[in-house]
Amino acid sequence: MLRKAALVVFMSVVFIVFVFPGESEEIVKDKDSKPKTIETLSAYVKTAQFKDFPEDVIGRAKYLILDNIGCALGATQTAVGKKFLKVAADWKSIPESTVMGIGSKVSCMNAAYVNAQLANVLDFDDTYDLYLPGHPGNAIVQTAVALGESIGASGEELLTAVILGYEVSLRIGRSLGPIEWQIPMFMDSMARGTTTVSSRLLKLDQKEISNALHHAIEIPLAPKRQRFDLPASMIVPETKSHYGMECIRGILAARLAQQGVTSGRSMLDGDIKQWYMVGGELEGYDILTGGLGKIYRIMEVSFKPTPSCRLTHPPVTALWKALNHKPVKAKNIEQIIIKNVKRLDRPKWEIMMEAQFSMQCVVALAALGIEPGPRWYTTGKFKDPEVRELAAKIKLENDPEAEVMELREKKVKCTVTVKFKDGIVKKATIHQIKGAPGNPMTEEELKAKFRANTIDIFSEAQIAKIIDAVLNLEKLPKVPDLTKLLSSPKVKIY
Repeated sequence: MLRKAALVVFMSVVFIVFVFPGESEEIVKDKDSKPKTIETLSAYVKTAQFKDFPEDVIGRAKYLILDNIGCALGATQTAVGKKFLKVAADWKSIPESTVMGIGSKVSCMNAAYVNAQLANVLDFDDTYDLYLPGHPGNAIVQTAVALGESIGASGEELLTAVILGYEVSLRIGRSLGPIEWQIPMFMDSMARGTTTVSSRLLKLDQKEISNALHHAIEIPLAPKRQRFDLPASMIVPETKSHYGMECIRGILAARLAQQGVTSGRSMLDGDIKQWYMVGGELEGYDILTGGLGKIYRIMEVSFKPTPSCRLTHPPVTALWKALNHKPVKAKNIEQIIIKNVKRLDRPKWEIMMEAQFSMQCVVALAALGIEPGPRWYTTGKFKDPEVRELAAKIKLENDPEAEVMELREKKVKCTVTVKFKDGIVKKATIHQIKGAPGNPMTEEELKAKFRANTIDIFSEAQIAKIIDAVLNLEKLPKVPDLTKLLSSPKVKIY
């Protein structure tokens, strides 16, 4: 009996330690131990002030918001985007937040979901090159806009929440290691970003923010490292990465914490050994909290110059450099050779989702000088006979040196050679992708991109009004003053 009783006690202790690691840790916590990562992050989220953000950080946040809203509005013109709008049209819920394009109001969670999904439809959204989350703006921006509208937050409060959301999300993502060569243990860097946004907008205290960040965790998956690619055999789902769900998770986590619902503890409470054992990068552990308020990861976010997977952009950048941005005619081209990490080899495509992940299609569209935007897809340009003719002349070659640079140095290398039928050869090698911090899109280019996304549903005057509202967001009394501008009678779903 004693042995049986001892075994029961032992198993109870094991259960407590492994199922409730946070609670048991609190019991044995050293009085002199440093604050845990999650405590440091939650303190920063609570205390950071808008007036302390550098001007360039505020400026970057404004353009990221403008860019993501533009991507969502651009998607409303596509067949896939209209499917998400129909989902919103069928919802019967509290009219809290605006569905972009059609202007109807649903609950803030539902609006955030649909708007985040719209923002990803064109694959024109911002990227965190080489690190998770791949497209941070979709969930972060749309959570802030939807929740901000529902509670009547000010433009300054929205901006603050967005900056903090990027900061927390990108730090966690960066510390997990490069995205191109692995499927990470979990994607909770995005959920932690939307939780940060929601916690700040709901004005949670530090303890509540910490609890909310714990609520945001997913069940960790075993790390699996491999080269990232979407082969031609893979069917690209219209939900893609389902960023809308990350909006819901973030808002829910903050609201649970607001009501005092407790959560379990997570690996962010552990030390560097625990972090590494579940798949984190040793060299990335200190990035979680180092330089908070001084180093702003939001400045490392990239904008996309074409509505296509970011992996198509090194060849597009090199192509534009080789051609000096001058368009070509398919009939004049003998061959285009792309030497890079060979990915997205999809010589045949029929629908928009396939075209976005076809290196041949995207490079052909870029070479022909067709303005990037929804019209690539809404007008059927991506299936134009000349696009297919030129795409058939594109050859993809793998570059072992580019592979090593990407894996070991987190750098890009891509060479494009354009051979004309008259014997002329144009060639260029690039190490910075267009839209990345080292090769940025200008403010005028970003405004032009917003215009390309919206010109078929808004007048020039309306476009200018939206741009002005976003670029002066800190002066906006209430978020609804912005969202009321984001619908158009030209957006049809039936």
